[in-house]
Amino acid sequence: MDTKIQLSWIAICLFLTLPGAPTHASCPVELNPPRVVVRYGDSVSVNCTTSTEPEGMGWEVTFGGIGLQGNVNFVTWTVGSLMDWTIEPKCYINPQNGSQCTEILPVILYKTPDSVSISPLSHSGPMIEGKEYQLQCDIQNIAPLQNLVVRWYKGNETIETQTFNDSTKKPVNMSSTLTLTHRSYEGEVEYRCEAELDLGPEEPKPTALSSKPLNVTVYSHTNKSTTPTAKSLTTADARWDEPFNYDYYFLRVVGLSMAATLFILGIMVISCE
Repeated sequence: MDTKIQLSWIAICLFLTLPGAPTHASCPVELNPPRVVVRYGDSVSVNCTTSTEPEGMGWEVTFGGIGLQGNVNFVTWTVGSLMDWTIEPKCYINPQNGSQCTEILPVILYKTPDSVSISPLSHSGPMIEGKEYQLQCDIQNIAPLQNLVVRWYKGNETIETQTFNDSTKKPVNMSSTLTLTHRSYEGEVEYRCEAELDLGPEEPKPTALSSKPLNVTVYSHTNKSTTPTAKSLTTADARWDEPFNYDYYFLRVVGLSMAATLFILGIMVISCE
C-alpha cells in the first residue's frame, strides 16, 4: 500500500477513537415496558434502567416528572390517573463523560365510545331493489382515531370493514357511511354497525360496542310504499305487482253504466203500459 494512503487511514482511525469523537450509539437506557397503552384515567408505571454508571438520570414529562437523580441506575415514572392526550415522557441520563441523552416512551391513551348508533341517510321508509341507499354509523367520543375499526353487518355477515388514517389523539365524534344496493327482493333485512379499538396484538382488547339493529324492508321495483309488508305478502297479493290496465277497467265501467241505464228505461216503459 502507498505510504501516503497508509498514513491517511491511520489518521482517520486515530480521529474516530479520540474522546468526544462522534458516535451513533443509542442512549444506553432500557424502558420497561417499552411502550404504554393505557385507558384514559387509569394508572401507569414505567421503569427506566441503564447499565452504565451515569452522573444522574430522571424523567422529563408534564405529569409525574422526576428531576435529576444522582448515584442511581434506574428511575420509575408513575402516574395514578393519566389524562394528558398529548403526553410524551422522556427518560434521560447524564453520562460521566459526554452529553445528556434521552429515550422517548411511546404512549397510547385510549377511550372506548360512549355510544354507537345506526340510521338511514337522506331517506326513510322501505328500500326498493336496484336503487342506491346509504346508512350512517355515528360513534360518539372515541380516541384515538387511527386505532378505530368500524365493521358493518348484514344479519350475522360482515359486509364491510373501515379504518381511519387520522392522527387525532383526543376524543372525537366520528361517522362511517355504508353505500348499498339490493339486487333482488329480500323482504326484511337487519343491519348494524360495530366500533372497536385495535390497539395491537399484545395490548388490551377493549370490548367492541355495537349499535342496535336497524330493520329495513326491501321491495321489488314494482312495489310501492303502500304494498303489504313482506311478512304478509302472499300469492293472493300478487295483483299488487301487476300493471294496472286502465283501458280494460274504463270499458268495464262504461258497460256497466249503460246496462244499468237500459234496465231503468225498461222498468219505466213497463210502468207506462
